[in-house]
Amino acid sequence: MQIGSIIAYLPVDSKALEGHNLICVVFVFVLSTEKFRFKSWMVQHKKKYSAEEYHRRQQVFVSNWRKINAHNARNHTFKMALNQFSDMTFDEIKRTVLWSQPQNCSATKGNYLRGTGPYPTSVDWRKNMQAEQQLVDCAQDFNNHGCEGGLPSQAFEYILYNKGIMAEDAYPYQGRDGVCKFQPKQAVAFVKEVANITLNDEEAMVEAVALYNPVSFAFEVTDGFLSYRKGIYSRYFLIQRGKNMCGLAACASYPIPRV
Repeated sequence: MQIGSIIAYLPVDSKALEGHNLICVVFVFVLSTEKFRFKSWMVQHKKKYSAEEYHRRQQVFVSNWRKINAHNARNHTFKMALNQFSDMTFDEIKRTVLWSQPQNCSATKGNYLRGTGPYPTSVDWRKNMQAEQQLVDCAQDFNNHGCEGGLPSQAFEYILYNKGIMAEDAYPYQGRDGVCKFQPKQAVAFVKEVANITLNDEEAMVEAVALYNPVSFAFEVTDGFLSYRKGIYSRYFLIQRGKNMCGLAACASYPIPRV
């Protein structure tokens, strides 16, 4: 909507006009702020557009930025932020960035053996992090592709045959592809075997987390994830089980450690 069209519908009454002027000024300020933010973002990410494309990309960017601000204003477990994809719709990203074909998941036929319980009421495995960056940099021979994607089970196979993975503090996460810097003498964790959980067996996933190890799974990207910045994105087991939400139960596995 153009600002001129808003002014054309303002009432003649002076008191009412004063209130509408305030609304109009706020609207103009918001537009100016959003345009400035878009231009700053363009400079940061070295974006250039034709005159025709510029206005479309600005509209998409503003829509995404508003969603981000609205999300961060609420009490969610994770925060969102602008990134290099903020001028694209989710449909465009699916066509140009995400893989269009599903991977050949090596975990769809399970070798996981079910237990009998009982299970603890809760388990927190968020300790002793290993080097994710090592997997990004070093696991290509096991059909992984760094920042372009891969499968957890194939990453575990790499650790098994590589004879170990370093700790995160020794091999810090960079969030980009790099040269492999693995130092065998600094390996802190080793894999004896890879346990694959049968396709859609969510109860086995719960049991494995409760009794044995954290479970890794392939995640089907949704539109909200594309602006993820930090925090816990989804507490899947606390939200809804039995529906294979986001494909979480389609490709689950975990490593059996060698001690």
